Amino acid sequence: MSLSESTIEGNLTEQENEKELLSAMFESDILSIEDSVITVIIQTIHHTLVLRTLYHEQYPSDSAPILAILDPNNQGAVRLGETEEHCEAMFVKGECVLYTWILYLQDTLEGLDKKIEERIASEDKKVEERTAREDHKIEDGAGGEEDQLEGDLELAEALQDIQLEEAFSIDELSKDFTYTPATADESYEIYTGEVLLERKSYFQAHVCRIHSRADVSGVLAMLLQNPKIAAATHNILAYRYSDENGKANEDYEDDGETKAGGRLLELLQLMGVQNLLVVVSRWYGGVLLGPSRFKCINNIARDTVIASGLHTTPDPNKGGKGKKKKGK
Repeated sequence: MSLSESTIEGNLTEQENEKELLSAMFESDILSIEDSVITVIIQTIHHTLVLRTLYHEQYPSDSAPILAILDPNNQGAVRLGETEEHCEAMFVKGECVLYTWILYLQDTLEGLDKKIEERIASEDKKVEERTAREDHKIEDGAGGEEDQLEGDLELAEALQDIQLEEAFSIDELSKDFTYTPATADESYEIYTGEVLLERKSYFQAHVCRIHSRADVSGVLAMLLQNPKIAAATHNILAYRYSDENGKANEDYEDDGETKAGGRLLELLQLMGVQNLLVVVSRWYGGVLLGPSRFKCINNIARDTVIASGLHTTPDPNKGGKGKKKKGK
């Protein structure tokens, strides 16, 4: 289609005005403008999309800019083709549309986040109900045995409490950990979260960016240099990463806490995190928690991942693998 010179000039003016508007509304870490190419990173807690558009001389008078919606983490939560068609249908001749597209994609991802949170809350409720039923059965069926062994149990618990207070106090666990790797090449930046105390058991999560199975082994070895982590009853882990060939890899280890690693991996999948290792240390305090231990493990893991900021998509322009730094 041939446009008049005045129409083309008007389109260029509208495009420049739209660029200025977007630059005033969004920070440079999520908005990139290079000549006619505009890239916007749209991110929520659990999802990320990238909107890339190309201006041409017929926009906005006659047709929409060329667009592509990318899924950088390969989460598959959004049907990209259908979403692009829907965006194109929203275009009205003569009106700039990029901000409308950004709001639409933001609303879409927030809706998906809400569904994930509802699923997590539903699972938490199921765990609580199972725990309540289990506790009720124990109270109904174990009365006689508890009476018989009451004195021994009280003595054992008192001794264990003293040992835990001496070895694994909350104050000490909350201190920053300093790791001393064997060589500089084996150093990783590890984020260690807060401590959760649940019926005499302590839980604490550690998060680190990874890009290979060797990174998983390296981070775990570094964590175990700390005597308190090495002495934990369980060090449950799960990880997800894409290797240099783009192949997706994920796995978990229970470390004696049956099914805990698999549930931790499911949490990472629900959160949509990539290139991340999560280790949850548990120090058993002598009281059986039943299924509620899984809730403790996943809750402390989720809170620590979010607090670390490592659930977000790393800037591809910055490069690096998160190595070469000592963790805390």
